[in-house]
Amino acid sequence: MDYLWTPWRYHYVTTPGEAGGCVFCAAISSKDDRPPLVVHRAARNLVILNRFPYTNGHVMVVPHQHAATLTDVADDTLAEMIGLAKLTERHLRTLYHPDGINLGMNLGHSAGAGIASHLHLHVLPRW
Repeated sequence: MDYLWTPWRYHYVTTPGEAGGCVFCAAISSKDDRPPLVVHRAARNLVILNRFPYTNGHVMVVPHQHAATLTDVADDTLAEMIGLAKLTERHLRTLYHPDGINLGMNLGHSAGAGIASHLHLHVLPRW
């Protein structure tokens, strides 16, 4: 059996989630994009590097609105989210030349969400 081992994720998987507040809300309100790893800001969402990535190029599209589910977010925010995922795919394909791209959301702790209270879309290049 093969094991996926990402030692840089150890701190993340051994730390209780959201103990210090919502990291996405902190990134959204930050005046400096470098510390929270924000790579793009749009009207209703931002694109942020994953601090504990599964692979190189792992980013997330995060709505400005603190909401846990798709039904809690306005349609125009969701449309912009998918548009940003499309733009991110184009950049990842240009920069990393992956064989494929994974897009995914985990809604709720039982679904695997590390930050369940703030909806976000993962975009990962894959080889």
